[in-house]
Amino acid sequence: MKIEAYKQKKLSNHYSISVVIMAFNERETLEQVVTDIDSHLKQLFSNKYEILIIDDGSTDGTEKIADNLQMKYPVVSAIHHKKNEGLGGVYRTAFSKAKNDFITFYPADSQL
Repeated sequence: MKIEAYKQKKLSNHYSISVVIMAFNERETLEQVVTDIDSHLKQLFSNKYEILIIDDGSTDGTEKIADNLQMKYPVVSAIHHKKNEGLGGVYRTAFSKAKNDFITFYPADSQL
């Protein structure tokens, strides 16, 4: 076993992670991003992770997609801002809602 793989396995046995997906008008990309992140986290952390989708006041249907993903994946929680609060608002919401040892942020318009 490679050293890096061993370290990852060892860390994932002891810690949990919250991945915050920051979304504003991301109906085109959100589902694929959640699917990709879930697939990677499942390999590293088993069930010791959560994915928080923070919809920052989207107007393009992102809210509905986030809600559907929450129903599809038990590890996903969808949180909605009624209006766009910007990056600071997303960070405040994320830090108040995340439940795990570590937290990281990922934009919904990116690819793994």
